[in-house]
Amino acid sequence: KTSYELNTENDVAWMQYVIALNMSGDLEKYNLLVQEALSQGNFQRIIMLFENQRKSTPDNPELLMNLASMYLQAGNYKESIGILEEIIDRFPGERMASEASRIIEEIRQSRENSFK
Repeated sequence: KTSYELNTENDVAWMQYVIALNMSGDLEKYNLLVQEALSQGNFQRIIMLFENQRKSTPDNPELLMNLASMYLQAGNYKESIGILEEIIDRFPGERMASEASRIIEEIRQSRENSFK
């Protein structure tokens, strides 16, 4: 907390603080900081947080979908599609897989249209 408060621009300190809040059960403050980062368009902070969470919960398709969404918002289409394809491969019968397929198709169509 102190590191983050001393320099709120430090992404690593932000992530460590947010993880500590989550682990301590202070979800109100956790959610507030995450929402603040989203409203500021700081997708890199959210990506960093979700990538960290992915290490401890790799079998969470909702987390993967949220991570893919953040990469998409950040303009990293290749990484987003890679994660969406991972969802399709790892969770083939689940609703998330069909949603991932739909999103990939939308990304590809929008990218094709932007080059016309």
